[in-house]
This record gives sequence, structure tokens and C-alpha cells, in this order.
Amino acid sequence: MSRVSELTVGSLLIYPKGSSPESSAARAFIRYQIKQGRRGSIEYSARRLREILPGSVLEGFFAGDETLVPVPGHAPRFQGGLWVAERICRALVAEGIGREVATLLDRVEVVPRSSILTTATGRPGPEQHCRTLSVGELLGKPARILLVDDVVTRGSTLIGCTMRMREAFPSIDIRAFALARVEGTDLESRSTMLSPKVEAIHYDETTAFLERS
Repeated sequence: MSRVSELTVGSLLIYPKGSSPESSAARAFIRYQIKQGRRGSIEYSARRLREILPGSVLEGFFAGDETLVPVPGHAPRFQGGLWVAERICRALVAEGIGREVATLLDRVEVVPRSSILTTATGRPGPEQHCRTLSVGELLGKPARILLVDDVVTRGSTLIGCTMRMREAFPSIDIRAFALARVEGTDLESRSTMLSPKVEAIHYDETTAFLERS
């Protein structure tokens, strides 16, 4: 199992934890539109990313030649099921963000769904995520790999995916992108949920310390 102490992650939207009506509306958009793939919300978000990319903190984050790898859900996929991360990848490539989509990662064993757990206790850690993933083969050597997910909370899933990917591609630069990031903030207006950011997920395997900063 490859060690990963830090992972660079970019994101476009804020998933706020605040109680204001604007925060509730932002959560509803992400939870009931993006995460369920409704009303072109994923494609709309990808277009907005392309529009705000020049001059934003994300401009240098994307090189343009990335292979986008969607992050699997908590359970093995079934034929015809909605895979939001894969939809995001295809929407990004359609907007010229990234070179190709490669569905390399598969979940081979169910892990607890973090979104239904109210505390960190019981949530799967990076090692558990890593153990329950398989990696497929990729023809050729990608210039760089970008793991893509819908929402990042602590970053445990992304670190676990990175561990597994680095076993298969040890010399390739791996970063991550989430359409939204969880923040303990309260929005004053719905428009402020559009807030691009680049940060790092730090992980200490010895102490199980995990933090986004």
C-alpha cells in the first residue's frame, strides 16, 4: 500500500454547513441536483468552471492534458446506475478541461457511506478505501492523473484512491478535483457558493491524522 502524506485538491463550489436560507439553498442544489444528476446541473457547473477559470486560482491547477479518473461510490457499481463522478468527468472534458476520461477505479467491496455518519467515528479511513478498490489497465502512460469526485469532506476517500493509483502509476503526478467542498461556513448569498479553491489534504498514516488546509 503506497504512502500518501499530502494530496493537492481543487474545488469549485462550497457545500456550507451554516443555517442561513442561502446555505440551505446551496446544500439543496448540491444534494438534490448535482448528486442526483438532475436538470443538467453537472453540465451547468462544468460550464461555469470553464467561464471563471481564466484568472482564478484554478487556472494553473488544470494543465489541460490530464486523464480524469472518476472516484467510485461506497459500493460496487451496477450496469446503468448513476455514477456522478463519471458524469462530472465527461462534462469537464466536453468543456475542454482535461484530455480524456478513464474509468480505472472500481469499488470491489462495500464501505460505510460517510454522508450518513454524523461523526468521524465509524467512517472508513484511507486504508479501508484503498483495500476495497481495484485499478484497471490503461494503455499508454498518462501525463498526469486527476481524481474527480462530487464532494470532498475530510478527504479520506481521495487519499485512499491516491494510494491505490500510486501503486499502479508510481511515477505519475496525481491530483484531485471535487465539484464542491464541505466548509463550516454560512453563506450570505447563493452566489457566494461559487468559490474556487486549491488546498491540500494532509494525512499521517501513523496517527491517522487527516486534515484539509
